[in-house]
Formats: sequence, structure tokens, C-alpha cells
Amino acid sequence: MKNKIKKRNLRLFTISESIFVSGFGLLFPILALFINGNLIGGSVLTAGIATTIYAVVKSFLRIPISHYCDKRKLHEKFMRYGYFGMALIPIGYFFVKNIWQFFLVQTFFAFAAAIGTSGWYHIFSRNI
Repeated sequence: MKNKIKKRNLRLFTISESIFVSGFGLLFPILALFINGNLIGGSVLTAGIATTIYAVVKSFLRIPISHYCDKRKLHEKFMRYGYFGMALIPIGYFFVKNIWQFFLVQTFFAFAAAIGTSGWYHIFSRNI
């Protein structure tokens, strides 16, 4: 019975990671540029820079956030709040008028992703 629950948890975690981090992180910058036509100066280069900002900020923040999360045993809270923050980010794309605002939304998205994935990896490895 315990083995079935672990397999279900692993499947759920894998699906959520694919949808939230990979899907939102790579797809939404491009969609926001081309759907929201009032972004001044939006181009494919802007989408590439936004994706780079997301990857770099998330990578630099993940280790200190994970270290803090491990010291305080806040894995489930961090995962919950991080994924909630990531779910709210696409709403921010609709209010973007300038490129710097778009980059700021991507920075907040990277921060939320760093918080969410730090708790996610701990819970995932606990269920293996």
C-alpha cells in the first residue's frame, strides 16, 4: 500500500514540475510578447533575454533558499507558496506595458520558482 502511494506521489510531482517550471518558464515569455501587442519594443530577442533572466535568477537564488528551507524544515510551505506565486505570474503579463516591467515580472517568476522547487526537490527525493 505504501508503495502505491509513493508511486502516485512521484507521478503527481513529475507532472506538476513539467507543467509549472518547464511550461511556464519557457512558453509564457513568448506568449506574453506576441499576445500582448501593447508591449513597446517586444521581439524574439526580448523573449530570449527574459528567459535568460529567469534561468539565471532562479539558479542563483535556489541554493541559498534551499539552505534556508533545510535549516528551518519549511519544505512543504515553500513548495506551496512558490507554486502559488508561479501560478499568479501569468496574470502579471497582462499588465505589462514596458520591457523593464516584463523583465521584472520574469524576475519575480524566477524567485517564486526558486522557492517552489527547493521544497519540491526535498519532498520528491523523500518519496523515491
